[in-house]
Amino acid sequence: MQYKSKDEFPKDNKTGKTILGGAETMKEWVELGFEEQKKKHVEGKPFYPYIDLTECILYISYPIGKSETTSKIFNFCDIAGIIPGTQKLENDSNGFLFQVDYPILFSGSILYGAFLHYVHFKERVDISNAIVHHSSCFKCKFDKGLFAQETTFKETLGWDQCEFGDSVYLNSTDFEVLVFEIRDCVFNDDLNLSSMKINTPSIDYHPILIYKTEIRSLIFKNFKDICRDLHISNCRIGDLIISNPKFDYSFNIISTDLYGIGLIHCTDSFDSSESKIKDLIIDRCSFIKQMHIEQTNIPNFNISFCSILDNALLRISDCKIQKMTAVECIVSGCMEYKKNVIENLLLDLVLFGHIIFQDNEVTNYNSRDTVRVLKHEALECNDRVSAIEFDKIEKKFYRKSQEWKNVPLKDKVIIWLDYSTNYFGNNWIYPLCWMMGVVFLLTSVIFACSIYNQLDFSPKGIGIFFHGFLSNLNIFSIADFDQITLSYQLNPFGQAVWLFNKVIVTYLAYQCIVAFRKFNRNF
Repeated sequence: MQYKSKDEFPKDNKTGKTILGGAETMKEWVELGFEEQKKKHVEGKPFYPYIDLTECILYISYPIGKSETTSKIFNFCDIAGIIPGTQKLENDSNGFLFQVDYPILFSGSILYGAFLHYVHFKERVDISNAIVHHSSCFKCKFDKGLFAQETTFKETLGWDQCEFGDSVYLNSTDFEVLVFEIRDCVFNDDLNLSSMKINTPSIDYHPILIYKTEIRSLIFKNFKDICRDLHISNCRIGDLIISNPKFDYSFNIISTDLYGIGLIHCTDSFDSSESKIKDLIIDRCSFIKQMHIEQTNIPNFNISFCSILDNALLRISDCKIQKMTAVECIVSGCMEYKKNVIENLLLDLVLFGHIIFQDNEVTNYNSRDTVRVLKHEALECNDRVSAIEFDKIEKKFYRKSQEWKNVPLKDKVIIWLDYSTNYFGNNWIYPLCWMMGVVFLLTSVIFACSIYNQLDFSPKGIGIFFHGFLSNLNIFSIADFDQITLSYQLNPFGQAVWLFNKVIVTYLAYQCIVAFRKFNRNF
């Protein structure tokens, strides 16, 4: 053995960390570590050794065995079978080439490349507080936890076809990477990406990618300080938790099954006015249980070609959304909108089952179909108050639609009168004001058409005019036509105006009654 103690190993002048620049050097370091562990071991208790590579600078000099090195890379295949607690496998039934039998610790170390291919880690792996250059993990299996809290990953990070049997902690991790991809992996427990930071912009628009991966629980707490789009594609995800988001990029969930509980929200200690996801795109996904999106500002929220299965729930509440679009969705379960502020809303659902739309402030409905869907669902829920409001908006859309051009003139007149006189049966003040104004005008015409009772602005004349105005306004005052003609000495035109006045009063009175009964009418 070249070294008698750990103090004899070379140190880096800048960091003070131990330099381990070869497999044999690492072997000696680990063996000395085992000796230290045995000295601390209490006799009579089980001995659990671990591979201690903490606070070191780890690399293999390439070409191996040459005096002049061209590169420094930490490749696990160069140390497997050399470092105690690791071994090379032959004809493994699962295809692994290497195996680590003890916990292995890299915490606080610097790894010049971390290439882990075809490795089976039987115990936990700890890379916390480390600096890792060019990390690649391919067809590996981690039976226990993987810890990488507060670690800095540089250049690239890629996990492909790996399986994680326990929790993976990447929280408070700094990704100074150009490429960050997780492909074809299985996470049987939590994948914790809370408080992660990515301050390095991608080259050629390369987003953070999680692809064809199964994750039991995906966690993004304090979701901020990320300057990259995030794509989750073709995955199966159980619980999805995103808390306190401050994300000025696009969050895309595509062709993914969400079979657990999803939650995008703000905690009590976080100012909800600062929460933001610039673009939230959910495309071709299936909601199997529940998804709750709460207290978040979302300038662009797009749900398309998704399925909300039986007994599933998608709930959007207390959010501020500039553009909300849900198109070509099959809602067999429940889609709930509650207490949101939405500037533009577009709903175009292929099959809708149960939609709850309550206490939302919507500035603009983008289509008549949107309002028809909401009216239909309000009636299904026996929410007549909301159905009346949506019916009014739908008729306004109808008057502006392409179909309006093909409507017969007689029907246009009816719809126009219904809109003008009582706002589609919703405002009783409209017909009352129309009645007062029209009757006053027609009474003036009637008096102008009388032979003897001309308009007179004396007190007596005003009294006679007011009596005539009230008589014409009174729908129950239907005197004999000959008596009216003689009383006011009306010429033929005045007689026609009087009859027209009675028709108008009757129609407006009916419109007033319709408006008063708006909560009792049938659709």
